[in-house]
Amino acid sequence: MRNENIFNDRDDDALQRSHRHHDNAVVTRQVALLIETSTPYARGILHGIREYLRATSVSWTLLLVENSRGAFDTQALQQWQGDGIIARIDTPVIAGFLARFSVPIIDTSDARLLSHLPCVETDTRQESRLAFEHLAGCGLRHFAFLGHPYYAWSQRREQAFVECARQAGNHCAVYQPSLSPRGQMLWHLESANIADWLTTMPKPVGIMAGDDVCGMQLLEACRAAQLPVPEVIAVIGVDNDDLFCDFSSPPLSSIIPDTHGIGRLAAELLDAMMNGGRIVSGMHLVKPLGLVGRKSTDMLAMEDTEIADALCFIRAHACENIKISDVLETVPMSRRAFESRFFNAVHRSPHEEIMRVRLERIKELLLDTDWALARIAETTGFEHTEYLNALFKKHLGITPGQFRAKHRS
Repeated sequence: MRNENIFNDRDDDALQRSHRHHDNAVVTRQVALLIETSTPYARGILHGIREYLRATSVSWTLLLVENSRGAFDTQALQQWQGDGIIARIDTPVIAGFLARFSVPIIDTSDARLLSHLPCVETDTRQESRLAFEHLAGCGLRHFAFLGHPYYAWSQRREQAFVECARQAGNHCAVYQPSLSPRGQMLWHLESANIADWLTTMPKPVGIMAGDDVCGMQLLEACRAAQLPVPEVIAVIGVDNDDLFCDFSSPPLSSIIPDTHGIGRLAAELLDAMMNGGRIVSGMHLVKPLGLVGRKSTDMLAMEDTEIADALCFIRAHACENIKISDVLETVPMSRRAFESRFFNAVHRSPHEEIMRVRLERIKELLLDTDWALARIAETTGFEHTEYLNALFKKHLGITPGQFRAKHRS
């Protein structure tokens, strides 16, 4: 079991000392960022670090070396004498190199190769829960997972997704790849095997991919096996990488990790440590922001045809500020029977489904348009922007404006 924390009393004390220190005098710190610049996820962390620096009075001189994941130029740090490091410690080589340093270090990798360090990461269990609930909400009862078996974050997503299926009384198949001598999956050799695997499972099936790269590969395997998406196989990824999601055919639904939140929290913890604070080791988890539904999961597969009709009505009219009484006009039954059958089929109440559809539409408009919040509120059935703003923050933890700023950067 991993030692997971958001904050405890010692963390709060350390941060308060850090902030008092800055009130008295501004000290410039030398901070190295060993975070790849090649992926949107990592760049989101860097954006979050920048947000923390802009929002506080701290003064850091940053060393950022352009690199890809799992590789960085050690020469850049051979003569470096700084005060703190934020790193993605993904390989034993990086871990061995950083073990020489006596300065405070914050890890932002789920690999946990230096387990004594505080680590800030996305909450993979929450990501898997969101993915499962989305697929189950499509009426699916068969599930599968395909990921990167050599990455800890993918393993954790797999374990959590399988557990979600088990708790709901469903089986979840897991793809077991043949690995290279280095323990890595070679996609160009796996495509045919994945296609064969897809043909063997019961359908329709909802599959969670370990990330958007896996999701794109999975969609290609579906085409090779002539299995239509989403009619027979629904696919959802993680990271909401616009490039992969929009270039996929069909466009890929995806979970949105709060990478900016990871960066801000990592910077805040490092700031406290550099000012004498004690931060507990273990995982400091940041919840995902939600998901973006695209064509790859735009389907309904339900034996209960009346509930399927109700879902279609909700998804077509939710932004018209409909009530449950409006839905009952399309499926004549008692409200009590309807709510019971709906929850059994979708695993959430009709009201929760209405609000989920409206929130998803709000997120789409925030990301895809420059509309003012007042226009988005009117389009999604809210009379007052204040209520939309409060509801959005209640469900996602940030305001609509903050959501747009994060994911457009």
